Amino acid sequence: ISYYGHKKNFKYTIETLGYDIASDDTETKMNELLNTYAYMQDPLYDKNSEFYKRYTKPLYEKTPKAVLDAVKELRDPQYNEYQRAKKINEYFSNNQFSYVIKPDTFYKGENIVEKLFSTKRGHCVYYATAMVAMARELGIPSRLAAGFVTVPSKNGKSQLVDVSSPYAWVECYIPNVGWMTFDPSPNNYHT
Repeated sequence: ISYYGHKKNFKYTIETLGYDIASDDTETKMNELLNTYAYMQDPLYDKNSEFYKRYTKPLYEKTPKAVLDAVKELRDPQYNEYQRAKKINEYFSNNQFSYVIKPDTFYKGENIVEKLFSTKRGHCVYYATAMVAMARELGIPSRLAAGFVTVPSKNGKSQLVDVSSPYAWVECYIPNVGWMTFDPSPNNYHT
């Protein structure tokens, strides 16, 4: 939402439907939903569709080895797209990566994903970019999303959007469900 052209103290409300992807209950419901509609072919998952090609196009000409290694076990057909996306989302928290506000200096020409895997340190853009690369490597349509972290108001009745709190996350398209939001930034936080 652009704030240009709005008067001072302009307020707006954003409503969204969300799933707590860390919840076992959500995973059970998602798997039931995917099994229920497994007989239906989602037209957006047609490998020849422009949608599928656009959102599974690799981020790099040559996929970094770290990405290939990280997703190797997820190629197993026992996992559905939701389970794969959830495991990618949890990868960084489960493998001792750290969230830092100011990561190591990033130089022009460096690969952000390779930098993240070599240092195990980064902020939300690093993790979101890596998850998109990993999901696309597995054929899951995905995109990086950006916005702001919300902060509870003083009265606790609303959430405030502050331009000083930018944040990035990932959206993966799950067949017959649609776009789902994932936040791959690890729980391990350092200043």
